[in-house]
Amino acid sequence: MARNRFREDKEARRRAQKKRGALSLEDLPLEDYREEEIPPRVKVSRKWLRVSAILLVCVIGMLCFVYRDNLSPERVSAWVQDSLLGMGAGPGYPTPIVGSEVEASNFQLMDKDLAVVSDTSFVSLNRTAKELANRQHSFGNPVLKVAGGNALIYNQGGSTLQVETRSRTVLKRDQENTLEQRILAADISDDGIYAVLTEASGYLSEMTVYPKEIAVDKPDEYLYRYWFSDYYMNAIALDAHGSRAAVGGLNANNGQLESALYLFDFSSGTLETKPADFLFPDMLILDIRFLSNGNIAVVCDQQLSIINPATMEKVDYSYNQRTLSCFSVNKESGVILALSKSNDGRACDVAYIDSSGAIKTEMSTPYKVVSVAQNGNTLALLSDGSVYRYSAAGEPISENEAGLDARKVLLPTADEAYILGISEIRSISLTK
Repeated sequence: MARNRFREDKEARRRAQKKRGALSLEDLPLEDYREEEIPPRVKVSRKWLRVSAILLVCVIGMLCFVYRDNLSPERVSAWVQDSLLGMGAGPGYPTPIVGSEVEASNFQLMDKDLAVVSDTSFVSLNRTAKELANRQHSFGNPVLKVAGGNALIYNQGGSTLQVETRSRTVLKRDQENTLEQRILAADISDDGIYAVLTEASGYLSEMTVYPKEIAVDKPDEYLYRYWFSDYYMNAIALDAHGSRAAVGGLNANNGQLESALYLFDFSSGTLETKPADFLFPDMLILDIRFLSNGNIAVVCDQQLSIINPATMEKVDYSYNQRTLSCFSVNKESGVILALSKSNDGRACDVAYIDSSGAIKTEMSTPYKVVSVAQNGNTLALLSDGSVYRYSAAGEPISENEAGLDARKVLLPTADEAYILGISEIRSISLTK
């Protein structure tokens, strides 16, 4: 009787379970039953959510303002195109030079990629030697200037130039669209604005600053123009935005060579005339660069000067009768100088001066240094087919073979180097 009732109750529970579509706890064995713990619900007030949303919007807005130049449609488009070009791997290094020869000054870094101008072509290569660009030019004396992702190639002594990125030719002033006068020097900014020093009718030199994009029907449109009547200009540098310039020139003063430096702020409007801002008696200005902290590095044949244009203060580092063998300017960290005690270039002293003009390192070496480079706190010297790596404090780190034909070294990172040979480009690891 009891057994039948048990069966009836069980069958009733089964029918009820099927009807409910859920499992009753009564149908679970006791050992399988676990009481479910429900975590307490955290209640967030609407006021706190509103405050968090406002803070997030403020942070995003601040980041957009700080990096507004990099978020422009042109920069974003260029970044996308460059990223697509960089996809995939190349044949690897060593890779042959395109053309017959490459001047050491025309072997530069474009960000961490290579920009190379030979006697026939502009070529950009990534770390696997994949060609990101390979475009011909017809310049007899090509000079390369690189800023960010922009490359300016001009024909020094001629009247033609072209502006390149990895993905396209931005501008080409060729034989059918030449400048009016012969080019003395030129430079380009990170933003693509470029400036050209030329000869000038009735003046010693002329500076013209051009926009980054020039309409086809307005090839001579410019942003700023200035004529020099006291000095023959031979060097120019633009800041990252192309809003300021430092221009160097030379002339004879009482039978003695004298160089001068002019500083320009294009936002102040075109000037009728102005005196030189700094004079360098008995010196020749070799190169000028804007540094990331706003200072200007002026490399002369007898001294290095770091100038603060805001305060007009100048810090000089004299070579003390030593011969400048080679130098490297890094806009983030400063300048490296290789100074020889003898006329044959041997036994070079190496000086590292930071972007404020402070001496970070001075050391003597037995090497005939033909090229120097830097990346962060790593320095590299190229001598007799070897790369000697040092810390920023002057402590030796490693020595690596570069090839007996090595003419220039670049450091895309602290642990690897690009080497320019006579007929090929190599990449070497500095950790082996």
